[in-house]
Amino acid sequence: MRPPMRMRVAGQTVAVTATFVTLLVGIMGVLCTALVVPSTSTPPAPNHLSPQHPSLKMAMWQGFVSIGDKEANIAVLSEGARQAASQGARLIMYPELALVGYGNMTVAEVHALAERVDGPSLQRLGQVAKEAGIYMLVGYVERDEHNASIIYDAAALLSPEDGSVILNYRKMQLSGIENDFFTPGQKFADVVEVDGIRVGILICYDISIPETSRIMALKKTSLLLVPTANGFPPEINAIALIQVPSRAVSNFIHVAYCNYAMSNDWSPFHGLSKLYDPMGEALITGATQLDTINIYYADIQPSKYPDPCTILRDRRPATYALLTDPHAYCLS
Repeated sequence: MRPPMRMRVAGQTVAVTATFVTLLVGIMGVLCTALVVPSTSTPPAPNHLSPQHPSLKMAMWQGFVSIGDKEANIAVLSEGARQAASQGARLIMYPELALVGYGNMTVAEVHALAERVDGPSLQRLGQVAKEAGIYMLVGYVERDEHNASIIYDAAALLSPEDGSVILNYRKMQLSGIENDFFTPGQKFADVVEVDGIRVGILICYDISIPETSRIMALKKTSLLLVPTANGFPPEINAIALIQVPSRAVSNFIHVAYCNYAMSNDWSPFHGLSKLYDPMGEALITGATQLDTINIYYADIQPSKYPDPCTILRDRRPATYALLTDPHAYCLS
């Protein structure tokens, strides 16, 4: 602080008049009052609600459905969406092929359940999404729009804005007997924003192939949704407890892995749905009790975690040519 100024005339200190002092005090008072008057403008939103720090409350539905009964399953999935929305969730995901169930069916039975992406079942569920105000990721059997004999293991993301399908993905990595039923998809789906969070989709066995989640990370996915129909221990343990968190950590993304909890005459599904954050911490862990329905919730806020650009930028793709060689596993 600078020292107070004094006026000197011929070596004498001149006293400041009372009038001047009074004026000075008045001016200072006005200035101080202006500094402390509360603003009438709207204060900035908290970080977790701001565009720079988007947050999403999501729900994972783990339970059982009726094999081959779309009507019954629409009712069950709709009830789950309404319940999740009542708890403030903005997105709900279900297991693989939740619309029809994943179980002991013939090729002809599965074909009979197939619908185009604009079919009546997704339209009905889209209306539920619109009425409840929640995004719904629903697995179904998709019939090809050009060739009715071709069907896909698919998942559609329904919008609460108008109930439309804003994202549709066809499973690319078919496993075992699935190859007798479905045609594999040929491309990764786009990434869409849900309340400011970039969301992508893989299905079940896709996540076991490391390159798939890496590609989704390169597409700037923040939340990777993976509906699944995974069997009994130790298989489910290895995937849910080791593979899935490794995909989250290696790509610095959230990975949501949603399974059934149901018994059937083909293979039981033992739950253990998981949501991992980019550091590998489980935000959701589903129960392993069969034939029960549970809805789990978690908040997604990617800005809390390291930027994935560092690890993705440090890659050396020119040295990875072997990854594109379909016969590389045969090399001695």
